[in-house]
Amino acid sequence: MKVQLLIDGKLRSVALTPVSTTGEAKGALIAELDGERIELDAAFPMPGVLSLIVRAAPGGSSGALVGRSFRCIYSRSDANQTITIGDQSFSYQVHDPRSLATRRQRSGGDEGTLLLKATMAGRVVRILAAAEAEVEAHAGIIVIEAMKMQNELRTPRAGRVVELRVAAGEMVSSGQILAVIE
Repeated sequence: MKVQLLIDGKLRSVALTPVSTTGEAKGALIAELDGERIELDAAFPMPGVLSLIVRAAPGGSSGALVGRSFRCIYSRSDANQTITIGDQSFSYQVHDPRSLATRRQRSGGDEGTLLLKATMAGRVVRILAAAEAEVEAHAGIIVIEAMKMQNELRTPRAGRVVELRVAAGEMVSSGQILAVIE
């Protein structure tokens, strides 16, 4: 599993791979934090508590952690998520580009300018909302055809289409800004 974590304002890349799910190695993980490999033994002794033992961390700043154990307590409220390791607490947010919550956070929430981006490469087949049009939340704005399938791109919130950056028939690439909504 690969995710990005926003930890105290810094975006970190984390990948966790289980080594085995049976026998003596049960709970063994290989973690990569910003590309640095760390071998761990992990257990959840109770809800909200994670116990970690660092088995191997070749070189880098984590090498000094080999053999150490950590008790991590994580909590979640409506406002934030925190993890406490020893006497230090860190606020974090999970940024999974596939998750709806992450896409909503990146889209600017409920205020300000929203950039409607192509979710895939394809051809614009229809424009459903004209420039300067007022649109409701979840209204269709543009239809893209990719691999003989038509996909309607919708706005996650109500607003006004201030700019259309594409026209019907135009080819677009994934991530390209198609419309600006305020």
